[in-house]
Amino acid sequence: MNRIKNQWVLKAVIGVFIVLAFSFNSFSWIYHNHGGSAYVDGGEGIAAISSSIETYIIDGAGYFLKSYADVLILLNYIETTVPGNLDQAELQEVVENALTNLNSAKSAYTQLITLAEATPYNVEVLEKLKFLDYDSFIENNGLIPVVFKDVEKYLKKGDITGTLKKSAAAFDMLVSILKTIEADIALGNMPDINSLWNLNQEYAKELLFGQYTARVYYAL
Repeated sequence: MNRIKNQWVLKAVIGVFIVLAFSFNSFSWIYHNHGGSAYVDGGEGIAAISSSIETYIIDGAGYFLKSYADVLILLNYIETTVPGNLDQAELQEVVENALTNLNSAKSAYTQLITLAEATPYNVEVLEKLKFLDYDSFIENNGLIPVVFKDVEKYLKKGDITGTLKKSAAAFDMLVSILKTIEADIALGNMPDINSLWNLNQEYAKELLFGQYTARVYYAL
């Protein structure tokens, strides 16, 4: 097997397996999970819609996390390889995998947002979000304030669909960064270090944003 696969794919597969074990079941809680509870769940038709919202959230989370796993493979390889020994074909393959998974997440969120916009909110959940003590929540859970304040901005006013749109916009930005890196590799160049730093930072920020929304829903 090639060097990337020898050293990193096994670790990535194990990591993805763990991620999926949390993501693809009714108790998932990693990324925006239980956001479906904020939408009306009454009457057979609407109940089915609410269930579909959670399904799209879970699907999108799985693809997003798999894409991040691909990016970590890329970063690990670049970190431990002498620049002149980089295998451009293998790097290209890893970036393509990251893009494929990220585009799948985008597709899931396109359908998710369309459905969410057509579904009424659950008033009881909105009331809980409105009166939640967000400052205590940050302190008690040791959260990063700058990220959580962004979450609070949406949830306190009951804009759950807004959090999903924010994540969809983040996916677009990540695709753009990945395509820049892909273009560098296609030209036979080492990916720009600033692009790599920015890529990891934006993935990490987005993962925390989705994780913090899930933590709030779980606490309700």
